[in-house]
Amino acid sequence: MIFINCATKKSLGLFKRFFPISIPFSIAYLMAMLKQNNLQFHYIDQQVNENVYPLIDKFSNFYEKRIFCLSFLTESFNSAIRISKYIRLNYPNSIIIWGGIHVTAMPEDCLNYDLANYIFLGEGESAINEIYYRLHSNQNLYDIKGIGFKHKNKIILNDRAPIIENLDEIPVIPYEIFNPKIYNFGYLTTSRGCPYSCSFCNNNLTGNKKVRFKSISRVISELEILIEKYKQYDITFYDDNFLINKTRVFEMCEIIQQHNWHKKCNFMFQSRAKDIDKDTVQLLSKTGFKTAFICIESASQEILESIGKNENLEQISKAIRILKNENVQVMANFIFGFPFENKEDRSKCLEYSITNDIDVVKFNNVVPYPGTKLYSQFINILNFNSINFDNFNSQLAIIKPFYKKIKFPLLPQNTTNNELEIEILYYYFKFYFRFTRIKKILFEKKWGNILFQYGDNIKTILKNIPFFILLVFNLFIKLIIAIFKYIFMFLFKR
Repeated sequence: MIFINCATKKSLGLFKRFFPISIPFSIAYLMAMLKQNNLQFHYIDQQVNENVYPLIDKFSNFYEKRIFCLSFLTESFNSAIRISKYIRLNYPNSIIIWGGIHVTAMPEDCLNYDLANYIFLGEGESAINEIYYRLHSNQNLYDIKGIGFKHKNKIILNDRAPIIENLDEIPVIPYEIFNPKIYNFGYLTTSRGCPYSCSFCNNNLTGNKKVRFKSISRVISELEILIEKYKQYDITFYDDNFLINKTRVFEMCEIIQQHNWHKKCNFMFQSRAKDIDKDTVQLLSKTGFKTAFICIESASQEILESIGKNENLEQISKAIRILKNENVQVMANFIFGFPFENKEDRSKCLEYSITNDIDVVKFNNVVPYPGTKLYSQFINILNFNSINFDNFNSQLAIIKPFYKKIKFPLLPQNTTNNELEIEILYYYFKFYFRFTRIKKILFEKKWGNILFQYGDNIKTILKNIPFFILLVFNLFIKLIIAIFKYIFMFLFKR
């Protein structure tokens, strides 16, 4: 069985060399299930190997029964199509299975491409071994939950695969098969699911709003592997909402302190602002949690309510104050381009970031992912046929090179692509080109390290200098172009 994690270089642009590459969790857990049963597999990660075709040819020689499992997000949909066409052309008797959150959101559309023999809907760990055994014994998968397929030109979708209640049943990721010189091992998930219903988020597509947790003992055992074996001293807890169960967090912190990991590690967590309180943050700070990521989304209360965020600006501001008072670095995310949003709403986000002294800020464009309320509401104006999800990237304004025209997947009323791009670039410039911020960027070693890394050693840093210069040049040109566009639009409107 050959797993392929589909990706696209356009996703990060010139930033790719400076962004940490995480292990592809979606296929890593599936491979863990097979490895537990001593079943044969290989993997290809397009994050690392952009040209996957030589590897497909290489690994195909190892198998008489060729089974390709492709996992992809919405933005990588075209990549999955190209790879599948190559497999169909060169290995016509192979079996292709598509999986991932995009497939779960759009099963009929995926099957209509007639490239995949099967698709899988939901969490695949509980079914992957059965799929392996069935296909290697020349049986079909027609009665397996989660499977979709075409039979006599009719689409058949079985019931969604049941969610995995006990996450401890999934083996630990087989880290030994991943190269630590390429991948950043410093990511850990201790739960799955989110109980909230934000209109722009499709995380609940598989979990149906139910949160499930790994046991504390399992989390500690994984931390021990990362810290003691692989010497990972910067670890991000990648849960949708790390603080959703405070009792569990307190117990986890106590054991981390018992192991003295807080003395040599820096941890990062993601949380909703409303779940942040003083006692919890004090404990987290003492336990080595030095960075918190908060998805604020908007500084407009009306926008927050319209997207189902279920928290208010007062709660968010209070959470930021608590974190800052306990010396926890605050990273925040804002999203521009929501329907019925206006320029004033976006301007508030910049003002809010500066006023609240947020350390690291991202100004993203909204992406109406399939499976979200936002997608279902605005599908008729998104023009999918012409872009085919290629622009489903939340950082288009900053990632795209200056010579590429940007087409946002969704725009507010009375706002053009040019206007939104100019505003995002201007807000980045306004926020980061301040003396206090430049000082932190240049002289604080750990500043924004989770998002932007120069290199772990002098050799790597020196090697990356030309690419860094190219990146800075591109951003400079983008900014100059944006300024001229802004002046032109201002004069034209007058």
